[in-house]
Amino acid sequence: MKFVVIFSCLLAFASCSSQKTNPCETKDWFEQGRIDGIRGDIAQRFQQHLNSCPEDPKKTRYQDLYHSGRSAGLTVYCQPSSGFELGRSGTAYKDVCPTILKADFLRQYLKGQKVLELEKEKADLQNRKREVKSILDHSSPSANVRKSYLIELDSIEDELQEGDRRMSRLLKENKTSTVQ
Repeated sequence: MKFVVIFSCLLAFASCSSQKTNPCETKDWFEQGRIDGIRGDIAQRFQQHLNSCPEDPKKTRYQDLYHSGRSAGLTVYCQPSSGFELGRSGTAYKDVCPTILKADFLRQYLKGQKVLELEKEKADLQNRKREVKSILDHSSPSANVRKSYLIELDSIEDELQEGDRRMSRLLKENKTSTVQ
């Protein structure tokens, strides 16, 4: 009798250890969707995750959990403040925000892009200003050429000031809209 009990236990243990665990069953699909949503990933990202899984009859359940989590994550990603920062960083928008959040997100995203554009223009103007100053400091241009460089410097300075005013206004608008 002891032999039968021991043999039964060994057989049960052996059958349990030979079963492979499906990584898809242990994966937190809601959390994976939420993380992808926070990153602004497209819905097709689910398929990439699923490709690492063997054929699984619970695929629809995983998909439902994933998309619920992704929707939760997109509510974070699609905030106006995130839109501004993404636009300012030059990150491409993948058209993932739900309709209810999209307009405010895109408004701020475009403002962020405008700030990025102004920052690039400012850097270009500052580079040109340094070039002109260097020419004036290290060469002896004729009076007419010198005058044209001085006029250009004044123009650059005016453009820099105008750009700073526009950027300050956009940053102030962003700060105001994220507080509301």
